[in-house]
Amino acid sequence: MVDHREDPGGAAAESDDELVRQAVDALGREDPEAFAELVDPDVEIHTARGVRRGRDAAVEWASKRYDHLIRRWGVDEVRQFGHSLLVLGCVQYVWREDGEVGDETPTSIGFEVRDGSISALRIYESVQEGIDAFVASQTTPAVDHAEHGS
Repeated sequence: MVDHREDPGGAAAESDDELVRQAVDALGREDPEAFAELVDPDVEIHTARGVRRGRDAAVEWASKRYDHLIRRWGVDEVRQFGHSLLVLGCVQYVWREDGEVGDETPTSIGFEVRDGSISALRIYESVQEGIDAFVASQTTPAVDHAEHGS
């Protein structure tokens, strides 16, 4: 598998934390091509509107724009457990015409990283939902399928 952890300037990401920060930055810059370079070919994007699978679908999702608004994503904190990461931050909706912030909402985004690429991204409906899911992922015991005959 090719390691896709590169920023637009060509510098490789040194960690999963940096990789997800680069992804959020690409989304905030409305740069779907840079976002595509960071995701696995089989990536899954989970939003309130459903699941998108594959890099082409991820690029289409990242390309969505509003006529009069710019959607800016910001990172306040990244929490990590293994290759699962939770970004806590905000999304701002900024008027294109004058640059004024029309709305700012706290947000949480879950990421799974595999082989240096983002394999899954989930936009949570609330910060608390993201935190709850992240905590649950840390406390759910792994099942050894070989032991259980599966």
